[in-house]
Amino acid sequence: TARAEGHARDVNSVEYVDEGEALILSGSDDACIRLWDRRVPGRGLKPAALFEGHTEGVAHLHSRRDGRLFLSNAKDQSARIWDLRKPSSEMGGGGAGWRAGVRDAALGNEAGGLSQNPPVLTRSPAGAPSRRTATAAPRLSFEWDYRWMGYPAQGRRMEHPRDASQASFYGHSVLQTLIRAYWSPPDFGQSCIYAGSADGICRVWEATGKPVAKLLGGGDDVLRDCSWHPHWPTIVTASFNGDVVIHDLVRRDRR
Repeated sequence: TARAEGHARDVNSVEYVDEGEALILSGSDDACIRLWDRRVPGRGLKPAALFEGHTEGVAHLHSRRDGRLFLSNAKDQSARIWDLRKPSSEMGGGGAGWRAGVRDAALGNEAGGLSQNPPVLTRSPAGAPSRRTATAAPRLSFEWDYRWMGYPAQGRRMEHPRDASQASFYGHSVLQTLIRAYWSPPDFGQSCIYAGSADGICRVWEATGKPVAKLLGGGDDVLRDCSWHPHWPTIVTASFNGDVVIHDLVRRDRR
């Protein structure tokens, strides 16, 4: 009944914002997250906002369903929290995305969306955002394939000049497959996030960034997906080696 066009590369994840049907999020290998609004007059889905901050493709999205926050997991080896009220730009602007944009900038094409001295959002030790001015536009100096390569070290130092994320989480690996990340259930206050990892460990963080637990799945094989029980403090994980493991967050055991 509706069609959306706007991403420059593969779309890996879609998510309704809440219980309504109007707002939809999509995440793509162009490193962009777009918000689409079905209420805008005309045929198809209309872009309402653009969220930038990841420097590699977005693997998974999960909405908190409170009309405010959502979570993303990406191939830049980070999970990020976003506020729907604070996009990078409204009406879906921003061009073809980060990876296309830095290539344009490297070729001297300002249409890529990056100026020679873009503002860069960094994080203070306490986690509060601070702004500085970069001395030059970022350069994408490597190519890699998450399906069979490790993430290049130089990629971990890259910062997006239009980062609108509210918090970032690191330590897990988004390699070999599209690893998922989620909010904890409403019965637990949705105060934590958790994610699978290519190293076989499910990591749990408080939304403030404090690590809570590391849950070993089925050995060191890829742990693609995990699920927190809606009412009990247990997480079930699924690994590439075929193991399905239930973890008790209180007793810190598994079965």
